[in-house]
Amino acid sequence: MMSGRTTAKRYGGDNAEERTERRRLALIDAALAVSAEESRKRLTVDRVCQRAKLSKRYFYESFADVDALTEAVFEHVAAGVIDALSTGDADHSDVAEFVHTTTGAFVCYLTDDPRRARALFGELLMTEASNTVRAWAMQRIAAQVIARAREVHHIEPTDPLITTTAAMVIGGAGQAIIGWLDGTISGGRDLLIDNLARLILITGNGAAATARTDAPQFQLPRRSKTRTEGMFEADPIDVARDRYLRRGLGKPDLFLAMSSVLRLHRRMTADLDQALRPLKLTTTSYMLLITVRFSDDEAMSLVELSRALIVHPATVTLLVDQLEKLGLIERRPSPRDRRATLATLTDKGRTELSRATEVLEGLSFGLPGTDPAGAYEIVEALRTVRVAAGDTPDK
Repeated sequence: MMSGRTTAKRYGGDNAEERTERRRLALIDAALAVSAEESRKRLTVDRVCQRAKLSKRYFYESFADVDALTEAVFEHVAAGVIDALSTGDADHSDVAEFVHTTTGAFVCYLTDDPRRARALFGELLMTEASNTVRAWAMQRIAAQVIARAREVHHIEPTDPLITTTAAMVIGGAGQAIIGWLDGTISGGRDLLIDNLARLILITGNGAAATARTDAPQFQLPRRSKTRTEGMFEADPIDVARDRYLRRGLGKPDLFLAMSSVLRLHRRMTADLDQALRPLKLTTTSYMLLITVRFSDDEAMSLVELSRALIVHPATVTLLVDQLEKLGLIERRPSPRDRRATLATLTDKGRTELSRATEVLEGLSFGLPGTDPAGAYEIVEALRTVRVAAGDTPDK
């Protein structure tokens, strides 16, 4: 049966939505370039369009004015930072290693394109209209740092000391990065990452210890044996059902379904990341490799990968950078669009992808105890929800 949807025309392999997103990202990049290389006072619609080699009608296709473009720049950079902080962070057993890996991802994202660091922490794009947006972007990043602190140190994020520490760590690290870019802090980038990671670890451990001492009620419960005895020994979904009903919150069915999916996703990601770590891969980088392998000519643009993996474009760029350094992916220009870059598998990439797939098959892809019939039932049970959520066209 026809769904009534109109199929968008494709030009050069991209549909209308993909072309709009590509133009939007080009305008964001142009805004960063104009501000960095010329002057933030030159950030006008005419100058940005000239730099992006796009007409004004394409500017107003995505942005109402320059302030809206500036807001998009901060949102884009902040989203990239948050994705960098989230990449490959499933294992918290070694806190020092976790902090070093996360700090490295943070520094690399901001210094691979120094305009990103200067936009967030320097004078780039500093206008009266941008101050509120910049503060909002920093709050989003702080929230991500606080979430990491909760997972690593088992501290309730509402503790004001943790909130203050997160703000200090972000601001201090940002200014250190600016100092390194300006040459006032010497040494290579690896040394900068080592030193920042060491300081962040010292600060975080100290803040967590102080928070536990000063306000023990802010500690997250871990196998409590007091008035919540037994709560963490039963199936947490069963416990949640009981508490949901007791609190008079209504019917718990959809809440329990959501909780079940989220808990399984976290368990799966943790197990798969742990299994892939010897291959220097994560679940997301594995999915990127196999998505490229699935394509007709084993080549996909970064925009296509962002859409296929449902992740921010900045995450795709970071992942492709990492996989390129490992020799698993190589970039080449698109024959259809000179402004697009394609990610392609190398011979080593195909070999490592096969090895990774064998490893994950040994783990039943994070679904232990599931046979082929059960796997089919899972796929079909989730299909209706995925269609309703817009993940796939309704047949």
